[in-house]
Amino acid sequence: MTQVPSSVPVLKRTLLFGFLFAAAIAVVGGVIAGIVAGPVGALSAVIGAVMAAVFLGITAASILIAVRYDIVAFFAIVLGSWLVKFVLFIVAALSLRDLAERHGELA
Repeated sequence: MTQVPSSVPVLKRTLLFGFLFAAAIAVVGGVIAGIVAGPVGALSAVIGAVMAAVFLGITAASILIAVRYDIVAFFAIVLGSWLVKFVLFIVAALSLRDLAERHGELA
């Protein structure tokens, strides 16, 4: 029987509470931003919460997967996930930049 690393239960709780918190931010932030800035504000709050949940999920999932392997593979998996998050952030920033230009009256 293999021993479960002590980080596994912590990371599973992190995923659970992180996703719940991101969902709460999406709902509360979406409502408040919808009242203050209209539909564009609500969409922005939801997009921000989804991005936070995705990045949290990638980080925790990569560590949960990587703990099964030796130290070299562990670091390769974790650093690879950082690269994936960096690329996703750049893609999201470039995509959302066009959205922000279309709604420049809010800036």
